Amino acid sequence: MSTFNMNNKATSMIKRLSAFSIALAGVSLVGNASAQPLDKTVVSNDYVIDPDSVKPAAKEGIEWRINAGATLNLSDNRSVLGQIDGTSMAFGFKFDAGLDWFDGPHELRNTLGIAAGVTRTAALPEFVKSQDAIDLESIYLYHFNDWLGAYARLNWHSQLFSGTDVRAAPVQYSVDGTLGAQDTRFRLTDPLLPSTFKESLGVFAQPIKEEPFNLEVRLGAGGQQILADGQKAVTDDAATEGIIEVITLADVLQLGAEGTLEMWGTFEDKKISYKVGAEAMVPFVTNDDQDRSPISLYNVLFKGDLSIKVVDWASLDYSIRVWRQEQLLQEWQMQNQLLLTMGLSAGSASEEKKE
Repeated sequence: MSTFNMNNKATSMIKRLSAFSIALAGVSLVGNASAQPLDKTVVSNDYVIDPDSVKPAAKEGIEWRINAGATLNLSDNRSVLGQIDGTSMAFGFKFDAGLDWFDGPHELRNTLGIAAGVTRTAALPEFVKSQDAIDLESIYLYHFNDWLGAYARLNWHSQLFSGTDVRAAPVQYSVDGTLGAQDTRFRLTDPLLPSTFKESLGVFAQPIKEEPFNLEVRLGAGGQQILADGQKAVTDDAATEGIIEVITLADVLQLGAEGTLEMWGTFEDKKISYKVGAEAMVPFVTNDDQDRSPISLYNVLFKGDLSIKVVDWASLDYSIRVWRQEQLLQEWQMQNQLLLTMGLSAGSASEEKKE
C-alpha cells in the first residue's frame, strides 16, 4: 500500500514537471518571435523568396504630367563705372507635358515642349526674341521581351513666332550676294517656319531600366522633311565689316538610316532629373541639287536637360541643343540656357504620392 502511494505521487510529480516544461518552452518561443526584427523574406513551403529579387509589375494604364513655369530677370544701372545706363529685362516661359499609355507589350509616349523668351538690354532698348521652340513627339514601342522590341516615331519641331535680325546700329544686308539698303532690322523667318518633320521605323533595345539610369537605343529607317522655302538665315562673314550676309533657304526632303541613343533618370527622391541623347541620320534619297554624297549630307543632334528642384514651386533648369542639318544650312547651330523657373508641376505620379 505504501509502495502504491509513492508510485502515484511520483507519477503526479512527473506530469506536473512535464506540463511546466511545455509551458516554459511555449513562453520562450513567443518571446523569441517577438524579439526578432520583421524580415521581408517570405518562406513558402520549401522555397525562400527574397523580395529584392522579385520583378516589379509592368506598368499598365495611363500616366500624365504637366510642368509650367516662368522666368524673370530685371536689372538697372545708373552712373555705374564701366556699364551702360539703362534697364535690362528678360522674360521667359516654359511648358512641358507628357501622356504615356501602357498595355501589356504596348507602350505609347507623347511629349510636348514649348519654350519662349524675350530680352531687352540697355545697349539694344527693345524686346528681342531670345528663345523660341516647340517640339511635339509621339513614339510607339512594341516589346518583344523585357529589353527588345520594335518602334515607330513621329516628331515635329518648329518655332512659334517670326524671327528678325535686330542691330543697335544700321548695317548693310547682303541677300544671296545682292547688297541692300542699310537698316537695323531684317525679317528672317515667318511663324511656324522652318518646320522639321521626322518619321522613323525600326527596332529598339532597353538594356538598362532603373530609376537613376535608363538606357535606350533605336536603329531604323527614317524620313525627314524641312519646310523652309523662302526663309532666310544669317551667315555673317567677319571679314566683311559692316555687311551682314544672308542666304535664302529651300525645302529639304530626305530618306535614309537613323540611329538614336537616349539616357535619363532621377535622383534624390526625384528632386534631380536629367535626360541626354544623340541622334544621327544619313540620307540616301534626297532632293539635293548639288549632287553631294549621302555622308556629306548628314544630320546630327545632341541634346541634354538637367532639372534640380529647389522647392516645390521652383527649379533650376539647364538645357542645351547642338545640331547640324547639312542640306539646309552648312553651319553648326547651338542653343543653351540656364533658368531659375518658378511654376507648378502636376501628374499621375504626384497624385499617387499624395494617396
